Amino acid sequence: MREQRRVGEGQHRARRRRVRERGQVALVRDDQARLCGVESLAQVLGAQLLVARERHGADPKAGDHRQQPLGAVSDQRHHDVAAADPACCQGAGEPRGAIGDLAEAPIAPAPVPGNLDERAARGRSGVDDVTGEVQRSVTGRERTAAALIGSLSMGLMTGTGPFGRNPAGHFNFEPSPPGRALYLDPSPKRVRAAFAGETVVDSRRAMMLHESGHQPIYYFPPADVRSDLLERSDRHTHCPKKGDASYYTIRVGEHVLEAGAWYYPEPLPGAPPIQDLIAFYFNRMDHWYEEDEEIFVHPRDPYHRVDVLDSDVHIRVSLDGELLAESGRARALFETSLPTRWYLPAEDVIASLERSDTITRCPYKGAASYCSVRLADGELDRDLVWYYADPLPEVGRIAGLLCFFNERVDIELDGELQERPASPWSHGVRSEAQNAPAVQTRG
Repeated sequence: MREQRRVGEGQHRARRRRVRERGQVALVRDDQARLCGVESLAQVLGAQLLVARERHGADPKAGDHRQQPLGAVSDQRHHDVAAADPACCQGAGEPRGAIGDLAEAPIAPAPVPGNLDERAARGRSGVDDVTGEVQRSVTGRERTAAALIGSLSMGLMTGTGPFGRNPAGHFNFEPSPPGRALYLDPSPKRVRAAFAGETVVDSRRAMMLHESGHQPIYYFPPADVRSDLLERSDRHTHCPKKGDASYYTIRVGEHVLEAGAWYYPEPLPGAPPIQDLIAFYFNRMDHWYEEDEEIFVHPRDPYHRVDVLDSDVHIRVSLDGELLAESGRARALFETSLPTRWYLPAEDVIASLERSDTITRCPYKGAASYCSVRLADGELDRDLVWYYADPLPEVGRIAGLLCFFNERVDIELDGELQERPASPWSHGVRSEAQNAPAVQTRG
């Protein structure tokens, strides 16, 4: 058995050596030869990609290596925004109002900004908590192309999750019809949200509402919300599962967020106990924090899991018969309700890569960068590959590894061709919005 294993390993090393030899030269549009080994990848993707695995490998937590573009956080109780953010000085000297004291006023319908650019102003990002629309915006300083990925949901209540609209499994009881389930549970985290330099809510009593077909939303006791920053809005909406919602406008000095928060004064019978709890549009606030860490895109679902495992499976990646990568040392990323993603060492990828300016963000893994693949016939397959140069510590082991869209390439595992999964990414990363911070990614 040991001898067979040694022979198998030797055959695998020889095969990888042949792959590298075959892949050292790839055609590009102007027929100039270019190297496709580690050196050229450093030129295409940047040196940070090639050192990322070593950096995160040396420190599995990798917390000290994560970029902090917003700077050090100042006095958490009073500002709760990054000291480097100019907005943190606005209204800092204004007195705080009593929390929970909201003047009663009549409510009548009124419009709310519906334009994506208006609602994504000042770099806000994420998923619209009521409509479910996904937005991303990129600041001018980032100078990256926008990408909008629609209906990207995974977890307990979304995608193929048990209470999602398309559950993959089966119960031994009759659950709520797909799209109808609601579940409210307490969060043990300190949760804060800031707008225009002021903390609007600061709570250790947040409730998380899970709703079929949507990402989770935080609901807060009125006593933990800055009442002096809220004004009654004329807007109201109806949800067939929760009832009629009323809205608040958030005002901090000259900064106004129309109908940025909502609550249910009289929820429908059978709805979870959300009466008078206040929720905020995640993507319209400037910053969100769980404990002392800023979070992006949407609240992290406690029922969402990501596992990264070493694998010795022999994996081949090809497209229309052209070999793009071959490896026996991939890392498999298993994420709730998503296809298994295979992350490969850069030196095992022989495809001709060209850097893309697309960037997306995942609340569980961080910011992803993309590469397009130049095929041998000169055709460019855009955004076929992605990587996390500096992922969140929980998935630090994928740092610098390259991943192909299962939906758009042919993947063989130990010689067995895998079926291409159907997902929102089957036709690539769509670029449909402008000026918007990144949204969640594909795994």
